[in-house]
Amino acid sequence: MVSPSVSVIVIDTGFREKFGLKSIRGGIKPEKLLDALHSIYADYYIVLPDILYPYQDFAKRILNKYKDRDLIILKGKPKSIMARLLHSLAYNPLSEFTGDNLGLAVIISRRLVVKAWKARSLKELVEAASYITKLVYREPVSDYIYMVYGRLPKSLIITLLEPLRMIKFALVGLSGILINLAAITLSLSLFHSSFQYIYGVLIASIIGFELSLTWNFILHELWTFRDLKLDHSIDEILKRWLKYHLGSLGSLITQTGTITLLSGYMGTPLYQSVLVGVFLGFIVNYLVGRLYTWTE
Repeated sequence: MVSPSVSVIVIDTGFREKFGLKSIRGGIKPEKLLDALHSIYADYYIVLPDILYPYQDFAKRILNKYKDRDLIILKGKPKSIMARLLHSLAYNPLSEFTGDNLGLAVIISRRLVVKAWKARSLKELVEAASYITKLVYREPVSDYIYMVYGRLPKSLIITLLEPLRMIKFALVGLSGILINLAAITLSLSLFHSSFQYIYGVLIASIIGFELSLTWNFILHELWTFRDLKLDHSIDEILKRWLKYHLGSLGSLITQTGTITLLSGYMGTPLYQSVLVGVFLGFIVNYLVGRLYTWTE
């Protein structure tokens, strides 16, 4: 007996691109699903979002039990309060099939596609099915988190998913402070007899800033962002070095602007505004570095 042919159709939600993952080859947009069903010949079609791509093997096992069905809908069921909360926020491109926020996969038979050949929407396709089976499975919270992440901006996802890289970035920044202080102290000792004190401080500050910035850049290249697929030619490294300078100015503006606003206009104690300013400046510096300077 010849086994039925199965085609896996992956819905591209933009999730993998946001996570910096390689896109699944052949992924389609939700609105192109009907066109794909008409253009691809197979006895059965397993449709699932790229977020839940690993469930394709699970769906194939289910198909072996229900080959006589026109349509098989696999749904997730939240099993905790946190899962139910995330469930309400999740994005599901299969919602027209499931009527819910989390659909693991949909299995469609060729019989149904032929029967509903003139269907203009997924809803009409479902209405044409005579034999439908809906199966509900308890899903781990991680699946819901991924579905919610699929709705978030790329910058926020990177902040949430790269805590180790952010720690490295912070440690490099701390080492840069030490380099800055050492450079300023050494420069002042060298310039004290050549310039007035105020000019000596200005020159020493510029040297300290530039040396610490270059020190940080080198460590980020060799350690923080070493795993990214970057071009390491001299030209590209120099471009990233210049971009890093621009990003640092953005961080400086964020920090000084925050401190000025909180302490200068709102009367917030200086130490509190400095802490907030440094934190926001760090976030801006990291995001600019990750999304602009060291982007793949």
